[in-house]
Amino acid sequence: MKKQRVAIVIPTYNENENIVVLIKAIRAVVADSTVIVVDDQSPDGTGKSVSKLAAKDQRVKLITNKKKNGRGAAVLHGFQQIVKENVADVIIEMDADFSHRPEELPLLIEKVGQNQVALASRYVKGGRTENWSITRRIFSRCANWLIRFVLRLPLKDNTNGYRAYSKQALQTLLKHHFLCSSYLVLSESALILHRHHFIFCELPSVFPNRKLGSSNTNWQEVVKNLAELKAISQMYASGCSCGN
Repeated sequence: MKKQRVAIVIPTYNENENIVVLIKAIRAVVADSTVIVVDDQSPDGTGKSVSKLAAKDQRVKLITNKKKNGRGAAVLHGFQQIVKENVADVIIEMDADFSHRPEELPLLIEKVGQNQVALASRYVKGGRTENWSITRRIFSRCANWLIRFVLRLPLKDNTNGYRAYSKQALQTLLKHHFLCSSYLVLSESALILHRHHFIFCELPSVFPNRKLGSSNTNWQEVVKNLAELKAISQMYASGCSCGN
């Protein structure tokens, strides 16, 4: 059987404390993967650190966005580059803050071969969050319930951006015009693939709180997410296609 080529997209904004260590940790478990970092003009030097690493390792690539457009837009930019260069059969998105544990990568890669989309889930049996405040736990649960209810998605965890896609699934996503640029791209992506009858597999995942740096999520982002969720819901309620 032909070996699957793996590419990992990591969106970054002010992750200089984490990114090089993370890439080395990824290398320890998926040695021959291509790592694409999409940086939103981080003022803390994240892009410079990745650029130095890329000069030594041709499998590390840096994409620098002209401005901060949000996590969703950054990931989609990375996906487009992967399809353009045809460098992968399995494509993974993950965060840079070690909330997505590199040691879970091999199982995600294995399962996407048996299915078409594999998702790391905090809310299936065996999954959990660590060191979260009660407020954050309640907020996350409520957000997932709301997304599942509004969009009629079959997933228990709609907001975790640790996912693996088959090449076919990724190509399907990129044929569509996305309404969202924030974290809601995750839900919009799942909705598109669900409507195209792709098979999902949710795997239990441990989600620790970040150890270094600070979260980039704020109340403005939350309000933007709610507006985007409403827009997605209205688009489908009106019978519109999410295609170009």
